[in-house]
Amino acid sequence: MMHTGRRVRLFSNGRNEALRTPREFELPGKDAIIRKEGDRLIVEAAAQVLSPTMFRHEFLALTHLATGYLHNIAAPCETVREGP
Repeated sequence: MMHTGRRVRLFSNGRNEALRTPREFELPGKDAIIRKEGDRLIVEAAAQVLSPTMFRHEFLALTHLATGYLHNIAAPCETVREGP
């Protein structure tokens, strides 16, 4: 969904310049990527990083799927012959 621009106030937070993100512009997760393009600041949600436990769970699930797939394609095929 595309939002129109909204004016916000900048403030100092220690040695950093900061702004409060209005609710309608909130991003998912706890991290974001910021970059500058000319006079614009672009802020995007950062890709979520899997915890070691979640990585292991996803890896095992994919390994299980791959093993089943490889087993199915490695199974010998029956040859169908027509006629004598």
